[in-house]
Amino acid sequence: MGQKLVHQLFRRVSGYPEELEVNDFAKYSSQGACLKDVVSPRQLFFVPVPGIRFSPNGHDVRDDFTSIPEGTTLYQLHALVGRHAGFDYTNYTPETAIAFRKETEHVADIVTTSRFIASEFGDDGIFFRHQLRP
Repeated sequence: MGQKLVHQLFRRVSGYPEELEVNDFAKYSSQGACLKDVVSPRQLFFVPVPGIRFSPNGHDVRDDFTSIPEGTTLYQLHALVGRHAGFDYTNYTPETAIAFRKETEHVADIVTTSRFIASEFGDDGIFFRHQLRP
C-alpha cells in the first residue's frame, strides 16, 4: 500500500514518477570530457553477476560487502537504445522488462576498485533529486 501511495503522490507532479533520465551521464566520456554527439540509452539494466551470494538469515549486510575482494565484477550494465523512446512506462510490467532486457547491449561492468568500507547504517545524509520529465 505504501508504494502505491507514494506513486500516486509523485504522479501528481509527473507522469513518469519512477524515471530518472540518464542523458547527463552520456554527456561525458570516462575521462570527463564533454561530448558533442550524445547518444543516451532509454533504459539501463544492472544485471547482477552470478556467484555473489549472501546469507538469507538476519544479519548486518555491511559484513557481506566487506567480504567482497577488490577487482570483483558486481554487475553487468546493459543499455536499451532509442528504439523504445516513446514507450509509456506507466504500462511497464515484469514481462516488458524481460522483453526489453533481451534487446539490450552490454556496455560496461561495475567492478570494485578497492575493498568495501562499512559506514553508518541508514540514509541520514543521502539525497536523490528527482527530475521532471517534459
